[in-house]
Amino acid sequence: MPQEIRLHGKTMGTQYHINIPLIANHHFDQKKLKHDIDRRLQAINQEMSTYIPDSTISQFNQSHTTDWFPVSDAFLKLITTAQTISKKSRGAFDITVMPLVNLWGFGTTKKHPFPTQAIINAQRKKVGYQHLHLQAQPPAIRKDNPDVMIDLSAIAKGYAVDELAKLLQQQGLQHFLVEIGGEIRVQGTNKHQKPWKIAIEKPNALARKVQQGLKLDDIAVATSGDYRNYY
Repeated sequence: MPQEIRLHGKTMGTQYHINIPLIANHHFDQKKLKHDIDRRLQAINQEMSTYIPDSTISQFNQSHTTDWFPVSDAFLKLITTAQTISKKSRGAFDITVMPLVNLWGFGTTKKHPFPTQAIINAQRKKVGYQHLHLQAQPPAIRKDNPDVMIDLSAIAKGYAVDELAKLLQQQGLQHFLVEIGGEIRVQGTNKHQKPWKIAIEKPNALARKVQQGLKLDDIAVATSGDYRNYY
């Protein structure tokens, strides 16, 4: 029977799962790997979680200054990627959307009564990726509107998945599946030496059924839906 190591834990308000098929004569310290995984995820959360009051992102959001705010190289790299996507999508993707996310109750605040158009318009004045500026050396970011806040929820989990994949690769592992809350990356094959197979869930809040299966090979995939978590 083909063997497989499965690691899991809690992170980013959800769970992570890692499957490592033992299809090659490769030995590694499973306990140390689990420790390294949890430590890396903790470090990412400490920078990018809006639910940790003293995280890097929380401190930036709480700051009402337009001065440069020092960040790590990794944090700046992710912000740079987000800003590039914002420009290419003409603002369809925008990490400064947090005031609106909170207004509708999907962020760190509780749901409010249905907001009026006037309230929505007031919050929209705080949104716009153009208000966020980056500096390479020393790594820093700043906002030209003191009310701007950022939310990395749409990109941080994918970043964390990539970081865990790098960690596994550094261990010499060539076959694995990494998943954090629906964000998935695979490399190599599964324990049966066949392409990894995942299921896309049918968008039905009342039942959990498969919409479609996918076979993956050295690729990442992410899904999202509004049929369970909505206003």
